[in-house]
Amino acid sequence: MTQPRKSYQGEGLSLSRKIADHGFAWLAFGCTFMALALLLLFFLRLGIDVNSWFKLMPDRIAKFNLEIERRVKDFDAETNKEIADLTKEKETRIKQDPANAASLAIRYDKVISKKIEDRVQTKVEIESNLKSDKRNDFSYFGMLWHFISAGPSSQPQDAGIQAALLSSLLLGAITICAAIPLGVATAIYLEEYRAQSWIGAILQLNINNLAGVPSIMYAILGAYVFVELIFKPFESPAIAARNTLGGGLTLALLVLPVIIVSTQEAIRAVPISLRHASLALGASRWQTIWKIVLPSSLPGILTGMILALSRAMGEAAPLVLFGAALYVNFSPTLFSRFTALPMQIYSWSDDPDPAFHYNAALASAILITMLLGLNSIAIFFRYFVQQKLKG
Repeated sequence: MTQPRKSYQGEGLSLSRKIADHGFAWLAFGCTFMALALLLLFFLRLGIDVNSWFKLMPDRIAKFNLEIERRVKDFDAETNKEIADLTKEKETRIKQDPANAASLAIRYDKVISKKIEDRVQTKVEIESNLKSDKRNDFSYFGMLWHFISAGPSSQPQDAGIQAALLSSLLLGAITICAAIPLGVATAIYLEEYRAQSWIGAILQLNINNLAGVPSIMYAILGAYVFVELIFKPFESPAIAARNTLGGGLTLALLVLPVIIVSTQEAIRAVPISLRHASLALGASRWQTIWKIVLPSSLPGILTGMILALSRAMGEAAPLVLFGAALYVNFSPTLFSRFTALPMQIYSWSDDPDPAFHYNAALASAILITMLLGLNSIAIFFRYFVQQKLKG
């Protein structure tokens, strides 16, 4: 007796499903392996460049120290030559005009004496600058600390990232302070208060689409709103039109959709039964949100904050169009011109001197380490909140 046709179809369907499952599993494994291999290759190349920086810079610093000492010797030689020429000229003039020998001798002695005094004073200043410019610490920590604490310079061995690092931290603080409250408040309205209407649906659709808009578009918006409309009318020596506050607010606009969407997902993940139980016990709608919904969704909100901060700290395209400077040799303030670590890295990468490329590699490693550190703090805080909610 033959088997029913239906069972054959079922066996074929089961086999095709197994093949599809294995195929997608191998495809996912291949993509994951490729991504990890590329990431490992990137870190390997970055590590090689950073190691080259530590090997190259001691020789560059030693040559720079020798150049400073040579300048002192050249100054001494040049001054001695000038004094010798004046002495020779004095003797020649006295021979040519013996009647005025006494007055000529007095006049030339005054000039020579003034030259010697200037030489002593100038040499003291040069030696003082020599002590401040000359670097004797060739240890890894000493060179790294100089790189972090020094300002920009035309010499790669003397350049540092202090201004760019402080600007990036200030930009990140402004971004988070502006984007987090506004993003969370928007997500609460959309999830808890928004009425089911076509206006709300359009609003939600636009927010979802804004998360995929290229960052350069936010730079155009920020340059028009914060530069042309707000800060340019108040431009003065104390307030720059393209300042740190405007740059931070531009980055806040960039990450705002990410924070809104991630916060919405976190709020949706809170069981509806918790809301009903709170309302049944007599709590108001806002009390339920503040006491039940937000604490329960805080780990998801922190995840969105981590993603937003990482994106904001690593962005360069919006700052280029906004007008961030490539060379800033002072600590930034809210209303001053500014730069950022990605901008400094871009500037060094475009320099023809290979030593600046190693500077860019080390600055990239510091930026990655800083982002990992900030993310680790946020992840630890998220884990702490999760454990507290479980307890």
